[in-house]
Amino acid sequence: MLANFAREGAECHQAIRSAIDSFLSAQQDASRPYRKGNCSFFDFEHYPKFQFNENKNYSSFIKALLDNLTRDDDNNLFQFIFRRDESVNPDLKEVANFKLLCIPGVQNVLITQLFKARLIKDQFVTTRTLLDFLHHLLMGPGYLFDNLFTGAENDLIKKVSDFDPARLHTYELDQFVLRYELGLVDADLDDFLSALESLHIKFDRQCVKPGDATSLIRLFWLLQHESLGNDYHRRFSAFFNESLFERYSEIWHLHRNYTADPEQKRSLNRFYAFELIAGIQRYANRKAPELSMQKKSSFWVSSVVLKLPRR
Repeated sequence: MLANFAREGAECHQAIRSAIDSFLSAQQDASRPYRKGNCSFFDFEHYPKFQFNENKNYSSFIKALLDNLTRDDDNNLFQFIFRRDESVNPDLKEVANFKLLCIPGVQNVLITQLFKARLIKDQFVTTRTLLDFLHHLLMGPGYLFDNLFTGAENDLIKKVSDFDPARLHTYELDQFVLRYELGLVDADLDDFLSALESLHIKFDRQCVKPGDATSLIRLFWLLQHESLGNDYHRRFSAFFNESLFERYSEIWHLHRNYTADPEQKRSLNRFYAFELIAGIQRYANRKAPELSMQKKSSFWVSSVVLKLPRR
């Protein structure tokens, strides 16, 4: 688009066209924007929204945005509106949603889901789509933990919905859903639901609605890194771990920070032998079993040939 404007723009914009030409032809410095006269150019390739961080802080950009949005400061208009609405009508779902969004552990879970959508679903995250996403979380029809997985008009929600924790099926989670929907006595759960009122979140155990158990599982997942009340929700934290994602991050860091350390070599050799090559072989056997009958069990992966042991 910039190149087209530089080539075909109106003569009255010649100064801007010249600045664009200079920007496109110059060697870019990732540490600062490019300036030509009164024009400044930012190359967003130098400002990635996501990065693998050993401390699991996957997006300093989104984290800073959320911090600014929820900052507990009298000069923060969003906080001012939240406090006003909380004092006038604390039962508004928007009040509960903003209060949830202010929790650091909740922010980290949301950032992880967005990163997964980028990596696994190849969903491009622009600033506009991110703002639309946050607007839907806060202003959608339900609580934030339900809005996150329901909203057909939002591209990010469509992709993130594939990671809905309510789709998980373990004995413990299924038992929880069954017991909750049958209205069986659970004093610990009742205590936890009472603690939720501090967040303006309410579940009526005397009048269970379809989908309430699903919503609670999503809430347990969203609060997995936070302590609340008697911590009833943490009974299920083990089922919400991101082990595959964290393993991906670990292997990525081993390649990124490779120093030929013996322990690094052992870790990578184990990964290639028992995970990558074995996974490719399983996939090939499932999708093209005739390949395993060939004398040379070699599979082309991009430009790399992997020699697989004959069985």
